Amino acid sequence: MDQRAPATCSVGLFGLLAILVSGATSAHAEGRLDAEPFWSAPPGAPFFAARSPYPRTGAGLTTSYLRDPIRIAIPTAGPERSVLAGVSSAWVGQAMLAFAATREIGVDVTVPFTFAQSFSPLAGQPGPEFGPRDVRAGISWMLVDAAAVHLQVSLPTGDPASFAGAGRPGLAPSFSHAIESGPWLFTNELGFVLQTNETVVQHTLGSRVFARFGVGRQLVYGAARLRFVLEGRAAWNFVDSEQPSVPFEWTGGAGFRLLQLDCLLGAGTAIPFDQTPPTPTFRAVLRIGWLSASTPPAR
Repeated sequence: MDQRAPATCSVGLFGLLAILVSGATSAHAEGRLDAEPFWSAPPGAPFFAARSPYPRTGAGLTTSYLRDPIRIAIPTAGPERSVLAGVSSAWVGQAMLAFAATREIGVDVTVPFTFAQSFSPLAGQPGPEFGPRDVRAGISWMLVDAAAVHLQVSLPTGDPASFAGAGRPGLAPSFSHAIESGPWLFTNELGFVLQTNETVVQHTLGSRVFARFGVGRQLVYGAARLRFVLEGRAAWNFVDSEQPSVPFEWTGGAGFRLLQLDCLLGAGTAIPFDQTPPTPTFRAVLRIGWLSASTPPAR
């Protein structure tokens, strides 16, 4: 049975169906459903979401198109099943600022917002199609070369009624490690999100563990550095032990760094495709960033 819910929670078929069918603001608020599970890395990071251990100074914009970020399947009497999307598509942006206070310490702020969002007939029109999402602020400390600890805080500035926020703050500590071996790039980040528990119908939503890992290859052509990357992201909602959620999403793409301009373009989906509740069936992502002249070209 196919189930779809946001990365901030894990809800079963009947729990999500009850929230969507109600159509009332109170029901949506109880769900605290955020349709966008993707937290972009700061500008200049080699990968899409995995944070780099190296502080950077710069600004950037990440924009994502999501297909069916919240989707449920209703079984029928016949061999076929009908699929209904709570949010059938979304175009989301994330404006980012990053500042390297020292060689070891960096801070960043991300302001996400919804460009456009379409809802299924069952979900109705639960909220505005354009508006802010949950703001995030982070700090990084590079302990040794190529290894750092990070701390991100999310604030409930988005509207849960329109699937634009979790409705409560979150705290996300993590550890990242990067390896550069010749033209090859490797990275991994492991952490957890701490959020207060909330019961939606019969399911408890709250804290979760997450992992991000990637591999890439760089090619140097004069002043330009091209890179091809593949990144995997997984999370485990360990609060609801009866129905745990283990979303898994792959994103592959290519990017370049030319002087102070850094771009990364990619697309991906959930794997396995129809057994991963909190991820869209398709994602396209573009990140454009400007970096200070002192930022190292690699890493």
